[in-house]
Amino acid sequence: MKSLSGNLRINVLGAKGVGKSAITVRYLTKRFIGEYSSGLDISYQSTFYHGDTPVKLDILDVSSQEECQAACHDLFDADAFVIVYSVTDMSSFQVARGIMETLRTRVTSRPSILLLGNKFDLDHVRRVSNDEIRLLKEIYDCFHEEVSAAESDQIILDSFHRLIIDALNNFCHNGRSTKRRKSLFENMSRKIGSVFRRKSFEGGSETKRKLIRISHNGVDRRSV
Repeated sequence: MKSLSGNLRINVLGAKGVGKSAITVRYLTKRFIGEYSSGLDISYQSTFYHGDTPVKLDILDVSSQEECQAACHDLFDADAFVIVYSVTDMSSFQVARGIMETLRTRVTSRPSILLLGNKFDLDHVRRVSNDEIRLLKEIYDCFHEEVSAAESDQIILDSFHRLIIDALNNFCHNGRSTKRRKSLFENMSRKIGSVFRRKSFEGGSETKRKLIRISHNGVDRRSV
């Protein structure tokens, strides 16, 4: 395959409380942690091996603040997208649908999209129907899985890997360079305390960002 000249960027988007951070950390560390800081964009760096070829990943776990998701064009500048909703919350599915519509209008090439329904362990109180999901998949030509970040990591791992390979295939097919400018979220990254601890932030809706490097061979996390 062609050699990537830069990192493969994946943005994780969705409504508040759907489990975006839990899913991202499950993928990277295979661990489940139930509570995270709100109002905080977190960038993780990791490495994915496609055969013998290392692919550097930038995974941006985006804050749930609606005004940021609606207005920040930078959030739609990525090679692949994970859009998360809760199977127990119809409004979160509507947010996911809105994000996908925005992607269609702002992204010129075909993006790689993974639609993830979280909290499948609460399927007995499901509010999102299979018919609605099927229609969204057909309209936006995306991958879809339903998972439980609280109970298992295997489907999450498989789903992310499928998304990454699709994004790499897009790169090879389109010849599109994934070399990126000094990313906005890197320039804004700063030490602001533990990601796994709730913290109050001054400024109300101000979004803060943090960069974390994670070894894919273990659970070491280094803040920078």
